[in-house]
Amino acid sequence: MGKKAEKEAAAEKAAAKKAEKEAKKAAAAARKEARKDAKNAAAEDSAGFEESNAAGWSEEEQGLLNLGLAEFPPSMDKKARWKAIADKVGTRSMKECAARFKEVKENMIRRRESEEQARLEAASAAGEAASAAAEAAYKAAMEAAQAELAAADDDAALFEEKMGALSRADGGAAADRLSDLGIIATFSAGTKPHKNAKDINVENLTVTFHGAPIVDACELQLYSGNRYGLIGRNGSGKSTLMRVIGSRAVPIPDSVDIYHLTTEYPPTEQTALEAVMSVDAERQAVEREIDDLNDVISSEGVTEEEQEEATERLNDLYERLEELDASTAETRATLILRGLGFSLERMGMMTKDFSGGWRMRVALARALFIQPAVSPAPPLLSSA
Repeated sequence: MGKKAEKEAAAEKAAAKKAEKEAKKAAAAARKEARKDAKNAAAEDSAGFEESNAAGWSEEEQGLLNLGLAEFPPSMDKKARWKAIADKVGTRSMKECAARFKEVKENMIRRRESEEQARLEAASAAGEAASAAAEAAYKAAMEAAQAELAAADDDAALFEEKMGALSRADGGAAADRLSDLGIIATFSAGTKPHKNAKDINVENLTVTFHGAPIVDACELQLYSGNRYGLIGRNGSGKSTLMRVIGSRAVPIPDSVDIYHLTTEYPPTEQTALEAVMSVDAERQAVEREIDDLNDVISSEGVTEEEQEEATERLNDLYERLEELDASTAETRATLILRGLGFSLERMGMMTKDFSGGWRMRVALARALFIQPAVSPAPPLLSSA
C-alpha cells in the first residue's frame, strides 16, 4: 500500500472515530436534556400541587408546629411530646397537632409520588439502565415516605377516640387499651347479660387509676330509659368512671350501643348543622346487621332458639332504623341545636369559627342526634 492510500485510510479511520464521538456526545446531550425536561416537569407539577389543609392551619401555626417537632424528639413519651408541641403552637390541641403532622406527611407522599413518577417516565424514555435505576430510587423513596406516614398515623391514633364515637361490643379491645393507661376495672364474675338485654347491672365494681381506688366494691345499675348524673369533686374520678363505661370495661349487653363524648368537635369547614348530620355511620351499621341477621334466619341448620333471638334483635333494629329516618334528619338536627342555644345563623357557621365551648355543644348535638342507648359525657358541673 502506498503512502497516499495509507493517508486516506488513516483519514477515514479518524473521521469514523470523530463521528462515533460526536454521536455519543449527542446521545449524552439528549439524555441530559430529557433529565432537565423531567426536572422542569416535576417542578411544574410541584408548583401546581394543592396541599390538603382541612383544619385551616395558618403559616404561623405551621411554623410553630415545625419548631415543636424539631425541638421535641420522637424519643420522648408520645403524649408528653405532643402536649409539649401543642403548648408550643398555642392555638391547637394535641389531637389537632398530631392530625396536622399526619396530614403533612400525606401531602409529602402525594407530592413525592407525582415527582418520582415524572422522573420515572423521563428515565424510561432515556434508556433501560436509567429506567431501572429510577424505578429503584422511586421504590426506595416511597418506602421511606410510607414509613414516615406510619409513624405519624400511630401518633394521630393516640387522639382518635378523644372526641367520642359510637361503640358496641368489641371483645374487650377497648378495655385492654384502658389498662395501658393505668385504669383497671374489676367486678364479680356473675351471669353474662343476655345480648338483647337493655339494662346494665354490675356487682362488686372496683376501679383503680394507677393503683389508687376510684370506686371500691360498688354496685353499678343503669336502667333503660333513665337519665343519670354523676356528681363529685374535681379529680375525684368522674371522667375515669365514664371511660370505664364508655370502653365497655364492665359487662354491658351486646345490644346496648354507647357514644362516649369526651371533648369538643374539631375546627373544620363544616357548618354546625352539617357536622351534626354527618353522624350517619350508625345507619350503615344497622343496615349491615339487618342483612346479616336475615341471612342467619334463612340459612339451613339454624336452631329454633337462634331464630327466635335473631327475630327479636331484628325487631329492635327495624325500630332503630325508623328512628334514624333520613327524611327527618335535618329537622331533628335543627331542633337539637336550637335546644343547645344555636340560632339559625349560628347553625350555618363553620365549626372552625367557634370557640371550644361551642364546639363541645356541636359534639354533644351529634351524640344526641344518633340517640345511643348510653352516652357518657364529660361533666359540665362539679361540686365545689
